Amino acid sequence: MIAGLSFSLSIQGSSILLAGLVIFSIALAVWLYLYTYPPISKGLRIFLGILRTLALLLIVLLIFHPIFHVVRLYLQRPDIAVLVDTSRSMTIKDGRRIRANVEKEVLRQKTFKNLSKRYNLHYYYFSNRAKPFKVSNLDSLNFKWDGTDISQSLLDVRKALLNQYFSGVILISDGIYNVGENPLFLAKNYNVPIYCIGIGDSTEKKDVLIARVLTNRIVYAKNKIPVDVVVTQYGFKGSKVMVVLKRNGKVIDSQPVTLGPSKQEETVRLYFTPLKEGFQKYEVVIPPLKSEFTTLNNRRSFYVKVLKSKLKVLILAGGPSTDVKFIRRILDDDENIDVRVVAQKRYGGFYVIPASARWETERFDAFVMIGFPRWGIRPGLKRFLQAKLLRPKKSLLFIDGDNLRLTDLQFLQPVLPFKIDLTPARLSQVYLELTSAGEQEDILRVTNNMESNINLWQDLPPVDTYLRNFSPLPGTKVLAEINPGRSKLPPNARFKKPLILLRNLDGQKSIALLFENVWRWDLMMWGVGKNDEVLNKFLSRSIRWLSTRVENKPVQLRTDKQIYRSGEEVVFLGQVYDKAFKPVDGADFRVTVRSKKDTVNLLLENAGNGNYQGKFRIQIPGAYTYRGTARLNRLLLGEAKGKFSAGEFQIEFLQTRMNQKLLRELSQSTSGKYYNPDQVSQIEKNIRIPSRELSSETEYNLWNFWFILGLIVLLFTIEWSIRRRKGLL
Repeated sequence: MIAGLSFSLSIQGSSILLAGLVIFSIALAVWLYLYTYPPISKGLRIFLGILRTLALLLIVLLIFHPIFHVVRLYLQRPDIAVLVDTSRSMTIKDGRRIRANVEKEVLRQKTFKNLSKRYNLHYYYFSNRAKPFKVSNLDSLNFKWDGTDISQSLLDVRKALLNQYFSGVILISDGIYNVGENPLFLAKNYNVPIYCIGIGDSTEKKDVLIARVLTNRIVYAKNKIPVDVVVTQYGFKGSKVMVVLKRNGKVIDSQPVTLGPSKQEETVRLYFTPLKEGFQKYEVVIPPLKSEFTTLNNRRSFYVKVLKSKLKVLILAGGPSTDVKFIRRILDDDENIDVRVVAQKRYGGFYVIPASARWETERFDAFVMIGFPRWGIRPGLKRFLQAKLLRPKKSLLFIDGDNLRLTDLQFLQPVLPFKIDLTPARLSQVYLELTSAGEQEDILRVTNNMESNINLWQDLPPVDTYLRNFSPLPGTKVLAEINPGRSKLPPNARFKKPLILLRNLDGQKSIALLFENVWRWDLMMWGVGKNDEVLNKFLSRSIRWLSTRVENKPVQLRTDKQIYRSGEEVVFLGQVYDKAFKPVDGADFRVTVRSKKDTVNLLLENAGNGNYQGKFRIQIPGAYTYRGTARLNRLLLGEAKGKFSAGEFQIEFLQTRMNQKLLRELSQSTSGKYYNPDQVSQIEKNIRIPSRELSSETEYNLWNFWFILGLIVLLFTIEWSIRRRKGLL
């Protein structure tokens, strides 16, 4: 709404000089027409003088580059966001009324029509994110969403109205949030008032529910797997309930539990033994109790990924050593790894552990070589390695050792991540440091905090390495290298030799530790009051990674996990390579996610170096498939597909009573106010936000405005025409 207009004129240059030229122009025009020859009438002389004066004044004005300013003043109405909760908890029935119906009744009241006359109301529905809708389509709202993130929704509307006069929020909700941070943390810096309308009953209801189900998400076939079920309740103290574990409707295990005082958690342990590989769905159920408020939280499903019963690993050693002893012990401690040890004897033959193992005929998922070969590779062993390792492109963990026979090692060059150099080298004790690639690599991740992880690796004792010129092959990542300063070596780049290498190319995986005496990372760490966590996790993750077969396709796509809960966020991680396996940026990478009930399309964002990322929030539990396609300039680079699962988890029914306390505190901390549904009419009286006065200025550069130039020519033309007709000199 325009409230006023103002005009002004500005010039460039001295105003005194302008005034002088104006006076001179007027004086010149008066002098020219004070007397004329031949004489003409006084009226005509005055008219011609005015024409000359105006023309001269316009010329003088243009010399000073005049700018004409128009300032418009107008009032901007405040913009208020109306956030409407559409999470599944709004389907709860309090007494005879469903919360969603109460919410719609509130929105249909005249209060909002009256408010819209003074303010710009923007309507959004939300569960985990806020999305706009038209209030005229109120009946189309769907209350099916799992996971309520009030904080993120408040951030969404603030971002959406950032360039407008964002002045307040009317939040209509039951106050139950179960995703994201506490809204009260955000409220401290939200800067606009939040007016909350509480929907629902804040009194506690009689209810039994499954609060948590704890089990391993990745398990091994034919192993007995524990499942810890945490049960809580209100109003059923002393009742005895049965907790049942099912698969495909069949009871797998069950245990009774006697409920304690209200809100006290009871833990029940159940077991299952998967027999086949693949994704498997299980369900935990508590039979309904009489007078229970809701039974939707009495069941909870979960998925597990079942792998082979055990990973078979063959350790090939150049001979008995401390490294062999410690690495074998660490792998043996993992009940899901079956280890064979074959160590060379000096004059032929092998030490085999266990002695009864028929290792020549077994199939192995991964190979570990420690100081191998030391005594050469005889024809029979060559045939074995050719058949079991080289030809099927099995994975390899290579660990350097004393007196390594490099000429025989060349036989294994196709599975090694480095180029063998036969030049003799001296043994040195060195400290390692992670490279930037190593800091990001999952198999080196001991803790999720990157800084703490780097410190853990820096705290490791030194190892022994031969300062050979083993250079990484193309496609190899250098995860760790020598730290010359700590290792008392010259501060020269040529001494920053690689120590840990990783390669995944053409379906063959390999990791190389170009040093020996790895045992120090175990024994010596205990000696300084620490533990062997780094070595344990590194070896375990390395074997897992080596044992997982992954094809090297130009387009790769995976999720950050394979098993989620309903309402959780899925992160898609994509990679795009060209035919030379170099990263490709700028591709159009699209992903289609499908479930039995829904299809969602995503566009992944380019994160650099051939990496692409995108996010998707699970709204409906079940099995999902996804397919991604990458194109560059409309040319198809490749496709990738996969699947993930989301267990049924009624997160919206873990808390069934309205969180009135949170809504009141949220209003108070933002200078808003809390209302019950029958108090909504008071909102229009309490919201008093004035319109703000804004101004916009438009500038017109008169010195290059064609109309002014035309006017000057017109004035001179009229004057000259009259002078010519009158024969004036």
